[in-house]
Amino acid sequence: AEHQPDASVRSIKPALEKLDDSVQFINQTITDIQNLFQEKTGTHQLFSAADAMEQALRQSQGEIDSYHVRVMRALDSSGTLYGDPALLKQALFNLIQNAVQTMTERRVAHPSLRLSVIVEEEYVLLEVADNGGGVTIEPVESVFEPHITEREEGSGLGLSIVKQIAEKRFWGSASVQNNNSGAAFLLRLPRYRGKE
Repeated sequence: AEHQPDASVRSIKPALEKLDDSVQFINQTITDIQNLFQEKTGTHQLFSAADAMEQALRQSQGEIDSYHVRVMRALDSSGTLYGDPALLKQALFNLIQNAVQTMTERRVAHPSLRLSVIVEEEYVLLEVADNGGGVTIEPVESVFEPHITEREEGSGLGLSIVKQIAEKRFWGSASVQNNNSGAAFLLRLPRYRGKE
C-alpha cells in the first residue's frame, strides 16, 4: 500500500504555502522601501505639484474605474516644488489607493474622491479626501505610524511612507483629519519660489 500523509500533515501544507507567500511579500515590500529611500543623484528637480497629482491619479485609474469612484479635482497648476517627483507621486498614489481601498472595504454606496492642490505664499497643499467614513483609530494621526492599519489586508506601511516622504524628502508635513463623510489627508510642502 502506498504511504498517505495523515490529515494533519495535509492541513499544514496550505498554511506553509500561505506563510511562504507572506514572507515573499514582506521581502519585496522591504526591498521596495529601501529602493524608495536610496538617494539617487540627479533626481531632484523643479516640477508641478498638480502634474504629480495627475500622474498618481492615472496610476490608480484601473482601481478607481473598477470600483466606480467619482473623482473631483481642483488642481492649481502654479504650485512648483523642488525634489524627487517620483517620490511625491508614490506618496500621492499611496493616499489615493488607501482611500479607494477603504471605501471599497466599507462598501460605500457612492464612493468619491476629492483631489486638491492649493498654492499658498509659502506652501503647496496637496489633499486627498474621501467619503469612506473617516479614520477610526484614535488619535487619528497614529495612522502614520508603521504597522498601524485599519484595513484587513493592509501592511500599515503605506501611510508611514507618505509621512516619511513629506517630512524627510520634501521638508514638509503630512496630516489627516476626519470631515463630515470621510478622511482628508493633507501634504503641506514648501513652495519653490525661485531665488529670493
